[in-house]
Amino acid sequence: MSKKEVYGIVVDTAGRPLNGVSVHLTSSRDTLFSSTSATGYFHFNRVLGNDIRISCSQLGLSILERSYPLYNSTTAKLDVGKLTMFPHVSLLKEVVVLKYKPIVYKQDTVQFNLDAFQFDRRALLEEALKALPNIQVSRDGSVYAFGKPISSVKVDGKKFFGGDVLTATRNLPADFVKKRSSY
Repeated sequence: MSKKEVYGIVVDTAGRPLNGVSVHLTSSRDTLFSSTSATGYFHFNRVLGNDIRISCSQLGLSILERSYPLYNSTTAKLDVGKLTMFPHVSLLKEVVVLKYKPIVYKQDTVQFNLDAFQFDRRALLEEALKALPNIQVSRDGSVYAFGKPISSVKVDGKKFFGGDVLTATRNLPADFVKKRSSY
């Protein structure tokens, strides 16, 4: 069986050469890959087999597929000419982006929106606090915000668990708190 050369140029709808297009050639006995040059040119050497299929793909363009049944052709070269690729147009469904402001600064208060941070929602408040920037939780349960110790815990403006930080952070579920403020 003779070996063949297969080559061509890939262009866009305006006839401009396309650089970097993935070109995939399959035949009855071969599978080859290449990409186009800056001039849109691709070239395959020593192609085995007769029925040749070329597939061209590039992001933003529709996949182009062409078949060239050579059968028992004795032609050593196959110029497939210009292959024109068309823009791929697809409509996306509506996307709604919900964004939480992770941190809000209010005069002398820094408020963290816990919904904006990654942590196990089934965990205790102590684990949620560890996920916040500039908040440290020591092994003994002491909590520090911006390097200063937190001395009490308030819920809706009232001291919770008598203000005891350790009791609150190790007993409250993380999803109980939506926002956390540091003064």
